[in-house]
Amino acid sequence: MLKQKEFIDSTNLDYYLNVIREFLEVHQIKKRIAESPDEKFPIDLRRKAGQELLIGLDAPKELGGEGFSALTMGKIYKEMGKVDVNTRELFGLGHARMLAYDDNINDYKRDVLNKVLKGECLIGIGMTEESSGSDIKNIQTTVRKVTNGTYLLNGKKTYVSRILESQYFLVLAKMVDLNDKLTFFLVPTSHPNIKISNINPTGLKGWSYGSISFENVYLSKDQLVGNEGNGFYMFQKHFAYWRVLMGLLCIGAAEEALGITVNYAKEREVFGKPIASFHPVSHPIVKHYSYLKAAELFCYDALSKIDSNNPSITQSAMAKVLSTEVAYQAIDDCIQFFGARGYTKEYDLEKRLRDVRAVKIADGSNPTLISYCTKDVFGENIYKLTKEGDFNRVDSCVKPYAKQNC
Repeated sequence: MLKQKEFIDSTNLDYYLNVIREFLEVHQIKKRIAESPDEKFPIDLRRKAGQELLIGLDAPKELGGEGFSALTMGKIYKEMGKVDVNTRELFGLGHARMLAYDDNINDYKRDVLNKVLKGECLIGIGMTEESSGSDIKNIQTTVRKVTNGTYLLNGKKTYVSRILESQYFLVLAKMVDLNDKLTFFLVPTSHPNIKISNINPTGLKGWSYGSISFENVYLSKDQLVGNEGNGFYMFQKHFAYWRVLMGLLCIGAAEEALGITVNYAKEREVFGKPIASFHPVSHPIVKHYSYLKAAELFCYDALSKIDSNNPSITQSAMAKVLSTEVAYQAIDDCIQFFGARGYTKEYDLEKRLRDVRAVKIADGSNPTLISYCTKDVFGENIYKLTKEGDFNRVDSCVKPYAKQNC
C-alpha cells in the first residue's frame, strides 16, 4: 500500500535536481531525440536510470524506492520538461505507481515492480477506446470470471502510448460478473492473443502510439490490481497525481522556450535595436512568466494536498488544464516572436508546441476536465444536467440552486 511520502529539505532537493540535470546532460537526451529521424526517446536510458536508482524516486521505501513526496516529484518533473516532454517516462514509476496503491500486492506484482525499478521493463496503461475517451465508464472491454481464480479478457484499447516499449499494460475493463464495475488487471504484452498496431501521432513521438487488442486472454487472480470493482477509485487516485506531474512537465517545457526566446530577443535587431526593446515582444514574455509561475504554484499546492492525504480530484484536474493551457500559449507566442525561424526545427520550439498540445488531450482532455470541475463550482444538480445534455431543464434548476447558495 502506498504510504505518505517523505519530504526532503531544500538542500537535498537541490542535490537531486542537480543529479537529474547531470543525467539529462551527460546522456545528451535532447540531442539524441533531435537526431532521431522519428523523434524517438532513447529507451536504453531507462535501464541506466534504474541502475542509478532514479526510477524508484516516488516508490515507497518498503517496496525498494526512495519514497519521495508528490511535491518533490513535481519539482523534478518540471526540470525534466525543460529538456523534453518525452522524458516523462525516465524518472519515477510512471503508471507502475498504481501497483503501489494495491493493498493486496503479491509476489507476481512485486516481481514486476522490481523489474520496473531496475529499468528492465515499462508498464503502460490502457483505458481509452474508440467509442469512449474520457468517458471511461462507457468502455466496452470486458473481463469475466471463468473460475474462482481465473478471468477472461476481451476488448481493444486505442490511442494509447507506449504500446511497443511496454512489457505490461494496466488494462481497465468492465467486470461482467460484478454489474460491469471497472477493474484493473496487469497484462503482459507478450501474450499470444494480444495484437498491437501503430498510429503516427503529431506530437509526443518519443514513445510509440496506437492500439492494443485482447482476444480471449486468460488472466490469473494474481494479475488483479486492487480489488474487483474498484478500478474507478484507483484511476482517480492515480491520475490526481499523474495529471499534475504532466502539467509541471509542460510548464518546464514552456519556461525553457521563454528562456530561448529572451536570449534571441536581446540579440535579434530590427530598425537598429533589439526586438526585446519593443513592448509587443517584451510585455507578453513577462506576462507568460507570471502565468507559468502562478500555474506552477497551483500545481505544487495540489501535490501538497496529496502528500497530506487530502487529495483534491478537482484541483488536480484544474492544475493540468491551467498548466497545459498557459504553457501552450507561451510557446506559441515564442514561435511568433521568432518569425519564420520559429516555424523551423532549428530552435526546438515547434516540437515543444506539438508535445504540449498532445498533453492538452492526453490523460483527460482539457474540456472534459473542465466539465468535471463544474460539479464543485456549480453543484451536483447542474453537473448532472451537463452530463445528461438536457439544456431545457437548466433554467428550472439554476434559479432555486442559485438562491440557495447566494
